[in-house]
Amino acid sequence: KPSIFVAEGASRALSKEAMLAVFAHEFSHLECRHLMKRVITGVSTFVGASFLTAVALIGLHWSGYTEIGGAFSVLSGILPAILTWMAVRQLLWDQELEADANAVSNHGVAPETLVLALETLGRVIGGRTHPLVVARLSALRARFKPAATVDAPARDIGQIAA
Repeated sequence: KPSIFVAEGASRALSKEAMLAVFAHEFSHLECRHLMKRVITGVSTFVGASFLTAVALIGLHWSGYTEIGGAFSVLSGILPAILTWMAVRQLLWDQELEADANAVSNHGVAPETLVLALETLGRVIGGRTHPLVVARLSALRARFKPAATVDAPARDIGQIAA
């Protein structure tokens, strides 16, 4: 059964409301089946990239370009791994943003509470803020940022005659 674990330091640092926001975010990962999607994406990307690499190597060999095929074969194991890492990394970033949005939309978490939780955890951990956390904070702040008021006077743009 899926479980959610919380570090002892995080449980001490976060308020009850912030902790509930973190749980809603983590529950959203389970609800959206993010782990299964990452596994499927990772396996299918690796298998697909490996297949295409093998086809390219066979094609180079059959066409007589064995020297190029020999050099390319060095990359044939690395290329699928790099492509898989890139695909899963992007998916992970998208899923973090989706879990935040789901926690706000479907579980009643106030965006500012999730922002406070991320900022608090960032202070507790210390060091430089990860770019993913910066992107999440930006997306969450945009959700509760008040709409800009227009103070400019209305202009007469005329009417279109029918």
